[in-house]
Amino acid sequence: MQLKKNPHSLIFLHIPKTAGVTFGDFLARFYHPDVRSRYKTEVPLNEYYFQIYTRRKTLRLLRGHFPFGLHRFIKPPFLYLTFLRDPIERSISLYYFFKEWEDSPIYEQVRKMTFEEFLESRITQFSDNGMVRQLSGVGNEQIYGQCTQEMLETAKQNLSKYFLIGLVEEFDKSLALFADLLGWPDIAYEKRNVTSSRPKKREVSEETLQIIKKYNQLDIELYKFGKELFSKQLLSPKEFLSSRQSVDNKAKESVYLFFGKRILAIIKKKIFQQTKKQKDI
Repeated sequence: MQLKKNPHSLIFLHIPKTAGVTFGDFLARFYHPDVRSRYKTEVPLNEYYFQIYTRRKTLRLLRGHFPFGLHRFIKPPFLYLTFLRDPIERSISLYYFFKEWEDSPIYEQVRKMTFEEFLESRITQFSDNGMVRQLSGVGNEQIYGQCTQEMLETAKQNLSKYFLIGLVEEFDKSLALFADLLGWPDIAYEKRNVTSSRPKKREVSEETLQIIKKYNQLDIELYKFGKELFSKQLLSPKEFLSSRQSVDNKAKESVYLFFGKRILAIIKKKIFQQTKKQKDI
């Protein structure tokens, strides 16, 4: 079964260490460079929002480690995609990734840390309920260790309303479903950005597991919820998709125009203030 109408824009919300580079590079094959955009975290989000808003009529694929909410700056209709992963496995992979990635701004600090020290250091908010942070739209704004039940509920609502969901543990099955729904002709892929020198979950000490759970309890709950949605998605793709296509496109367009213009004005003002401040220095 394919979508009734392909979305104008596909938004791949890439949660770190969820096979996102593999999937993102796979996706990019189907879109010309002129109609796709990849967010780099060194670019301020406000600046990126401005960039994509000015390209909203031509952009077809957006991908990156941005929080939920990017649809406010692009032309509807849109569709979100994301992959979820067992939070314990994701946390392990995240630590060893930062420990090996020499170009990371936190490499020098992390390479000297134990896993427990990394989790307690608060050096990156990706290790503190990272899936809930991105899917709720809060991102890095919430203080480390203080993610809330409200954020979890918002993330669940967003997943239920806007997303097609993949699971890292069911990557091939997820990819096949996406390809069927979106009409991709080829699902061959090459694994990218794999953290190979990391222990398995069963090899991690109980003490370390407890620390991981301490900072990822909401992610654990979200992952359980996401797996249930994934099962429904596989069993009833028609029903699952209809819930994401039930909003009238004209209504979405009017909301987009109203909020898009207001947000653009705010972004322009912030960029101007930042530029002026830098010149004054």
